[in-house]
Amino acid sequence: GKKSVNLYVMAKDIGGKGYNVSGTDMITYTGNPVDGGFVLKEGEKALTPSKDYSIKIYSGDLTNVSDLSGAKEINSVKDIGLYTLVFTGHGKYTGSLKHRFKVVGDISNEVFKASPETLEGTYSATAYDKAVDKISLSYLNTDM
Repeated sequence: GKKSVNLYVMAKDIGGKGYNVSGTDMITYTGNPVDGGFVLKEGEKALTPSKDYSIKIYSGDLTNVSDLSGAKEINSVKDIGLYTLVFTGHGKYTGSLKHRFKVVGDISNEVFKASPETLEGTYSATAYDKAVDKISLSYLNTDM
């Protein structure tokens, strides 16, 4: 006689080992919506957006947050700050993977004068990080 056998293809969990996100983790804000070129990969193989996974963008660092129900989902990144991408598997992929990235301001051409009460000289700002409200400065002593 005949015998029927059911075969099941197990979906691969993108939250497991061997999956990673390529793209730029620190992006300089230019005034336009930000695109870090993020791609979900299985090893070196790029997966196909919409077919293999979807992406949601959230404001803030949510990499250690398990329940995203109260998180603020956004359509695009338009400001300086921390953001979290959540990749969700589709088709032969399941599970989810979170990836954090930062958008920083470009103030590399700004020059600040130190007040006489602090240090005298010229400071050039190299980066502004709104998330921690910090400016990185390089000092140029003009008195030498």
